[in-house]
Amino acid sequence: MRYSEEQEYSASDLDFVAREDTSAVWQMAGIFVVAIALTVLVIMNPTYVGGTFPAILLVILLLGGAGFYSYLIRRRNLDLVMATEFQNLLFASAASMGSEFCMFIKRDGTIVYSDNGLRTMFPDFAAEGDRALEALLAEGDVSREDADKIFQSLTRNSRERLVFPMRDGEGARRSYIITIDPIKRPSGFFVVRGREYVDARGAVVELPPFLDVLSIEKIQHTLDHCPLGMYVTDLAGQILYANHELDALLSYHQGELSSGNKTLRDLIYQVGDHPIGEYELDDFQGEVLLQRKNGSLLKTYLKQILIRDNEGKVTGSTGYVREYSAD
Repeated sequence: MRYSEEQEYSASDLDFVAREDTSAVWQMAGIFVVAIALTVLVIMNPTYVGGTFPAILLVILLLGGAGFYSYLIRRRNLDLVMATEFQNLLFASAASMGSEFCMFIKRDGTIVYSDNGLRTMFPDFAAEGDRALEALLAEGDVSREDADKIFQSLTRNSRERLVFPMRDGEGARRSYIITIDPIKRPSGFFVVRGREYVDARGAVVELPPFLDVLSIEKIQHTLDHCPLGMYVTDLAGQILYANHELDALLSYHQGELSSGNKTLRDLIYQVGDHPIGEYELDDFQGEVLLQRKNGSLLKTYLKQILIRDNEGKVTGSTGYVREYSAD
């Protein structure tokens, strides 16, 4: 279905509506009515145009002209469709870069577009109906808790990055990183991308024995007043804790980073000389450009260490940040 903008700079869900441009149809109808009327008039009264032969010639010209105009209109519409589909292909391909599957969905769970990656994973799934997303998650055997996180993101119109297991069409169960990004215009639509989570080897972080005898309050006090910025993230890179120093470095209020919905992807602008797109959790040590709340950039030195459980599986990361100094 084609869509056109209903109102410029509108932010409502009616930002785009189904296009109903029928002007070309009415133009063709008018031309054919006039051509047929003139043809009938000429056939019934050939003397008006100088005889039978001129009348036949005029009829041929009228019908031929109407047919040629119809061909031009059809050719123009086909060219418009091809140009539009080419642009759609470019946009869809760009949106799905770096992912195994990609889809565009509405807030109510309707899947308006899915790429070949999704159809390859679920060849028997029909992405139709206003509950298609819910049906897809059920097809992938996604837990109710993880599915609720996705729908909460749609309801809040917020960006999310989740990691959870999903079963593909062949029955293989693998963990996927799912990113949900709201589209600014038209509102009420989201880009959902997924790719398999591949565990990377890294350092195992264990608490030293002396911390076992300390109270949670003392540990919290130590972290909050440490002169280094510190954070803890989950597997998806979402910040679970940030101390006061990191809040201050990045111009946030105390506790704002911890209580918000920020991820490392929101904070890290550039690693070394390379701007980042999708941020991968990994052991890291070096120069990083961080983005403050007001959008300005801060050159820092970051040391990040992966957190692993007893089975060696990555569960998150800890990071230590200080403002960069040439000394």
